[in-house]
Amino acid sequence: MRSFLLQLKWEFVRLMNRPRTWLVFWLSVLFEVCASVLLKAPGVRAAIARDIWKMREQWNDIFSGLTTAAHLLGESITIVGAIGITLVAAEIVAGENETGTLRMIFSRPVSRGRVLAAKIVVCVTYAMVVGVYIAATS
Repeated sequence: MRSFLLQLKWEFVRLMNRPRTWLVFWLSVLFEVCASVLLKAPGVRAAIARDIWKMREQWNDIFSGLTTAAHLLGESITIVGAIGITLVAAEIVAGENETGTLRMIFSRPVSRGRVLAAKIVVCVTYAMVVGVYIAATS
């Protein structure tokens, strides 16, 4: 168990050293700022009001910041979050062969299942952190 935790620690260190890891965070903030600026335009606001007309009718014509944040959250996670998480997870799992570290990992007595389990734990943790970050920034 101790060797698995050590391997997991180094997977997190390698994740933090990849530049593509941080790209998702910057792109999500950039997307949310651009979407917020677009929401100030009357035509865009009217189009969104038509899309959520049932909700506006139910809540007596309220178009608040919370509604805007919910839209930004959904669009950010769908567009930026999904693409970014997919890119980083693919690089974590498949990028080891390109860098040559996979050969070094398998020169020690570790099983392929343990290597894959560590990578899955890192990917799931990263996806959760990105989701919480996007929710907090929206």
